Amino acid sequence: MMKAIQVIYNSKTDTIETDTTFSEKKWEDVCIQYNDDVHRIRDVHDETGYHALYECVDDNNKSDYYLVEESGDLHKLRRKEFYHKLGKP
Repeated sequence: MMKAIQVIYNSKTDTIETDTTFSEKKWEDVCIQYNDDVHRIRDVHDETGYHALYECVDDNNKSDYYLVEESGDLHKLRRKEFYHKLGKP
C-alpha cells in the first residue's frame, strides 16, 4: 500500500512544509478523491519515507499537494485506471 500525506508547497521558493493537522492517507483514495487529476512535480529526498511530490487538482481547479511513498504498485495503479477509463467520455 502506498501512503500519501498532504503538505503545503510553495512553488516560488520550492519549499515543502508539513502540517500536523494533515493525516496520512492511502494514495489510491487520494487519486479517487481528485478524479485521477494528479501530476508528479518532482522527486523528494529530504522527507523521510516519501519519494515524490504530487499536485492534485480538484473539480474547482484548486491545487493540493501530497508527498507520496512510491512503490512498484504505482505503475500497476496507473495502468489499471488507464484501462478502466478507456472508451469513457
